[in-house]
Amino acid sequence: MGFKHRFTVVPVTIAIAALTGSSAANPALVSQSQIIGVVPAGLATTTGVIESAVLNADGSVTVVTQAAVADADMVVNVVVATTVNAE
Repeated sequence: MGFKHRFTVVPVTIAIAALTGSSAANPALVSQSQIIGVVPAGLATTTGVIESAVLNADGSVTVVTQAAVADADMVVNVVVATTVNAE
């Protein structure tokens, strides 16, 4: 028996004038999961600098920026790896 990884891309929107944004809860990301990357969803949405990204107990993802997003809503894709049994 071995293990493999399933990758999930979770889009998170940080609204204009906000410091944080969160995704909806995702039960599939609750166990054996970790964030492996955070990337902008597009060039037009890179108006803020990411300070941190957290995978919460309910499987939602929260992203925090260093300063409030000034120009427009900012969308980032958070890549989450989940370890699953390879049967």
